[in-house]
Amino acid sequence: MMTDMKRSKAEIEALIVKARQDAPSPSVDLLARVLMDAEANQPRATARLGVWRPGLWGRVLEGVGGWPSLGGLIAATIIGFGIGINPSAMIDTPASAMLGSFDTLSQYDADLSGLSWELSEG
Repeated sequence: MMTDMKRSKAEIEALIVKARQDAPSPSVDLLARVLMDAEANQPRATARLGVWRPGLWGRVLEGVGGWPSLGGLIAATIIGFGIGINPSAMIDTPASAMLGSFDTLSQYDADLSGLSWELSEG
């Protein structure tokens, strides 16, 4: 009986041993159905017509990290080029304070006329 709580330790161990011996096993039909379902869900091998190897630009793109990385690299290049052409006062002031100079353009004789960039006032 399930309500009988007064069993000895030997009786409980005997019941556990009996339960282990009477372990249910799956039927042969169930195992066959499971194996058929597993085989049906296996990926199929596809025939490869030829081995494709990326060209030079494909390898460069792989080396950079793919299209997202290349996009970030291009964006950083454009922004850096823009800041280099027209630095703002926010960038120029801390740099000049650290270097001890107040006018960085007068220190260098940069001839940018060949690039059609002229430094003119006014």
